[in-house]
Amino acid sequence: MIAFFIEIDFLFLMDMIFVDKNYLTYLFFIFFMISCHNDNRLSIKTNNNDSLSKYLEKANDEQLSFESRHKYNSKALYIINSQQNDSMNRVNYFKVANRYFNMNAMEEYKRIVFVILKKAEEKTDSLSLGKAYNYLGDYYGNRFVSDSAFSYYRNAEKIYKNLKDNTNIAKTLLNQSVLQFNEKDFVGSEKSVFEALRYLKTSNDDVMQFEANNILGIIYSELSETDKALEYHQRALEIANKQNIYPEYQAVATSLNNLGYLYLKLNHYNKAIEYFKKGLAQKNIFTDKTSLYANLKDNLAYCEFRSAQLTTSPALFYEALKINDSINNIPGIISGKLNLSEYYAYKKDTIKAIALVNEAYQVAKKNKIATDVLKSLKQKSILEPNKKGIFSDEYIRINDSMQLGERKVRNKLSRIAFETDELAIEKTQLIEQRKTLIYITLGIILLGVLIFVIRFQAAKNRELKLVQEQQKANEEIYQLMLNQQNKIEEVRQSERNASHRNCTTAYSENYSAHA
Repeated sequence: MIAFFIEIDFLFLMDMIFVDKNYLTYLFFIFFMISCHNDNRLSIKTNNNDSLSKYLEKANDEQLSFESRHKYNSKALYIINSQQNDSMNRVNYFKVANRYFNMNAMEEYKRIVFVILKKAEEKTDSLSLGKAYNYLGDYYGNRFVSDSAFSYYRNAEKIYKNLKDNTNIAKTLLNQSVLQFNEKDFVGSEKSVFEALRYLKTSNDDVMQFEANNILGIIYSELSETDKALEYHQRALEIANKQNIYPEYQAVATSLNNLGYLYLKLNHYNKAIEYFKKGLAQKNIFTDKTSLYANLKDNLAYCEFRSAQLTTSPALFYEALKINDSINNIPGIISGKLNLSEYYAYKKDTIKAIALVNEAYQVAKKNKIATDVLKSLKQKSILEPNKKGIFSDEYIRINDSMQLGERKVRNKLSRIAFETDELAIEKTQLIEQRKTLIYITLGIILLGVLIFVIRFQAAKNRELKLVQEQQKANEEIYQLMLNQQNKIEEVRQSERNASHRNCTTAYSENYSAHA
């Protein structure tokens, strides 16, 4: 409204200039007001940008409390909400979403990603759409809703294939492979990884190469294909040792942990201990990846326990459990309690062993982690043989239910993959059909034009021929008329000559008579 009134006053003053030059004073005053108004707007915009940078930086500061970080992120979001929907605005929304993810504020993270999705659709921004679908896949994957996560990753994959963005295609395929692995679809997971590697052939992305080989190593470990598992874990370690992956990723420690776990499964405890100790010796491992550090500690403690390298103290187990508990790493907490239960069972402290396995069982059941519930039941049946029948019945029931659920999810993932591929094929077919229709239409138009040109040319030729024939006929008529005229002239000439001769004869006779 202010801008509107300024404009009206300005036009009024322009008219008044012609009446009285004193009104120039008012004109300069209006210019000054407009200038100040624009300067204020520029100043507000600059201040907002400065504040936004500051709020985003504070929201990412892990030294601050959750409440403080959350408050700063909300302030940043308030500024971003007032901005127009352009590429920079969507980039800022992604920054806010990332900070919510890092804070584990997952519901707010999801809400912001859906906002980005809507804004990207409004502007047909394929790059932001693909990224948003990937983020939603991460959200549902984090919530163990595999079918929804898989569906969003497939949507992202389709977009990146249209953009011919090989790195991001590979990334979405690796995310899908992790989901398939978690649902025990090892064949599907393996297929997704090899497809990702095909797209990575022309890429120098060591993070992706590392992840692909690491996942293959884990898959083959689960399939008990030890040689292949060792081959791919060693490849992953070679890539990690190139030092092209940013240190905070702790790729070397990850590979060392996985190799150690593989040897642990093979009961090669001394070899496993060697890898776990190397992993723990990596620089900044505790601060960069606390959960990995706790996992390495727990694995090392278990190896030392199983290899009879007992120090008569379970301190290492408790140290790992305390770390996992502080970061709320549920799988790590369950694993630590089960390992401690096994340790106390070995030490003949059955009461502590039963208490720990019961705690593990309750945590697993509360978080609906069926695999760990089964491990707990198996341990409980060993510790309480008098209740073995009860535990066995529950084990069978949960195992059957879990297998059925996994089969359903695997089928659903396969169906999503199939339907996505079918849609892609249908889209390709529609494009081809459209091309064919366009070609046919163009062909018909060209044929029509050709027929028209031919008929038009034939008509022109006929017209020209008629004109030529008419001209020829006119020439013939003219020639006939000319010939006729010539004949008439000849007859006249002949008559004239005859008359002349008669006159000459008469004159001659008269002349003779006079003589």
